Amino acid sequence: MVDRAKILDTHLAVNAVFAVKQGLTRKEIAALRPAYEALFDVLNNPEKYPDPVATVTEMEYNLQDLWHFPRDAKYHKYQLWMKGCTCPKLDNAELIGHTEDRYSVSDCPWHWRH
Repeated sequence: MVDRAKILDTHLAVNAVFAVKQGLTRKEIAALRPAYEALFDVLNNPEKYPDPVATVTEMEYNLQDLWHFPRDAKYHKYQLWMKGCTCPKLDNAELIGHTEDRYSVSDCPWHWRH
């Protein structure tokens, strides 16, 4: 299981300086933690959501908006962190930033149907 608190603290602590550099407002910075908490809830409990893949995709776009990045699925990475995902992590990690395509395998309960 993904340790949400540890990853959240790392994400936000490491990126606090970057948030200022990106020109985020206090309101946008305050919105980051709940956005990441919601994302990690889906990643840790995908069975609770009717379509966790679509939910994570929308959340990644929301995070790009909050961080003032262009909306670009080529940079989506959190699908790989979904509990129970059996898709190849390293192969997919190499695709981030280059293409929206991701490798999926037939025994993945979340990505094979997409």
